[in-house]
Amino acid sequence: MIFILEEVIYQESRPRISIDRVIRDHDFTMPSKHFHNEYEIYYLVKGQRYYFIENESYFVDEGSLVIINKNQVHKTATYENPYHDRIVLEFNESILGELTSLSNFSIPSFFQNYYGVIPLDKELQKQVHYLFIRIHKELKNKDCLSFFMVSMYLMEIIIIANRIA
Repeated sequence: MIFILEEVIYQESRPRISIDRVIRDHDFTMPSKHFHNEYEIYYLVKGQRYYFIENESYFVDEGSLVIINKNQVHKTATYENPYHDRIVLEFNESILGELTSLSNFSIPSFFQNYYGVIPLDKELQKQVHYLFIRIHKELKNKDCLSFFMVSMYLMEIIIIANRIA
């Protein structure tokens, strides 16, 4: 008998944003390419994957961010070892509201110019992983300030990615 692990560690959703973390130990390739109206940030906690974006194929190693623009065709696929632990965050740019209006930083411009894989060093991996955990906890919390905290943590991830892209 073969046991297949597909464990949803967490999954939270609110208007304009969703996050989920899934661990799989079996061969998993999305059946087809897809796109959606939200921006996507994919973080590979452990393992290795292939990520297809538009007409390009990227190798993704653990500790890397994958930046997907809204309406951009994409799909993940198994690399050699099927085990992987990943976090996917999808969001509408309106969630960042006032934070982006305080500077000249443009979310659409960032996602249009820097889509693809961004490897992180060990220090940034810890920082980004912590921010994803905080986003999940705040989305779960749902008090009157949690949405603002989610926006700040998300913006911090984007700023980190922008600085090293």
